[in-house]
This record gives sequence, structure tokens and C-alpha cells, in this order.
Amino acid sequence: MLLSGGYWTHVEKLRCRRKCRRAQRQRLDRVLEIHQAFTQVVLATGGIPKIASLLFELLGRPVAFIDEDAGAPLDDDQLLALQRAAVAIAIRLVLARAAGNELDRFAQRSLEELISGRASNPTDVAERAISFGWDLTRRRAVLLASTEPSETSR
Repeated sequence: MLLSGGYWTHVEKLRCRRKCRRAQRQRLDRVLEIHQAFTQVVLATGGIPKIASLLFELLGRPVAFIDEDAGAPLDDDQLLALQRAAVAIAIRLVLARAAGNELDRFAQRSLEELISGRASNPTDVAERAISFGWDLTRRRAVLLASTEPSETSR
């Protein structure tokens, strides 16, 4: 017995949602694990060397905390400056990730417009292609498949 294309589309959507939820759950678990690790170090009064050590473990890259007077604790202003620097770096990393994601979405929309023939202005298409590093002068073969049932099969 053959099943309609609508059934398989529905099944694939469910599989995709399940896969996305699983990936989101894994990401949230990892965020919580990292948060708890830093919280433990801070609550155990591990100090900056322990925090730097944990950061090294998590990043897999060298981490340096430079203190000219290695044994002396930081004063309140120095700690505040260090905290604000950490927040500023975190914000910068989030902004960079968001900008990259937006660029990916823009590239995807541009490609969809180009493939579907909805791109109306050839100059705009050429400028977008150049900004993404696409060479529209090269010959290409493209295979397109629709995931939506055609009007004739409905």
C-alpha cells in the first residue's frame, strides 16, 4: 500500500522537530554543565587561577591571567574592571554570532530569490553575489527538488 506524499511530509517534519528538540536539549544541558562548573569554582573560592584553569579545560586553548604581583588579591575596582571586561567580551561574542547568523539567513534568502527567479533587479543580485563571494559567471548545474506537493497532485 502506497501512502500519500502528505503523510511522508508530515513524518519528515516530525522527525526534523524531534531532531531539533534533541539538539536544543543537548545544547541546554551543555550550557547548564558549564554554568555549574564555574559556579562550583566560585563558591569553593577557587580564585582566578582555578577559573582560568577551568576555562582552559573548556576552551582547549591557552588562557592567561596576568597579575604583576602574583600573590596579591585584586582590589574592588580591579575586580569590577575584570568583571566588566568579561561581560564586554561575552556581549561581543554574542553580537558576532548574531551577525553571522543574520548574514547566513540573508545569503539563504538571496539564493532562494535567485533560484526561484524572484530576484527582480540584476544589479542587486550581482552586488549580493559579490558580497557573498559567489561567482555568477561560472557555469553551474543545479538540481532542485520541492518538498511541497505540486498543485497537480492535490
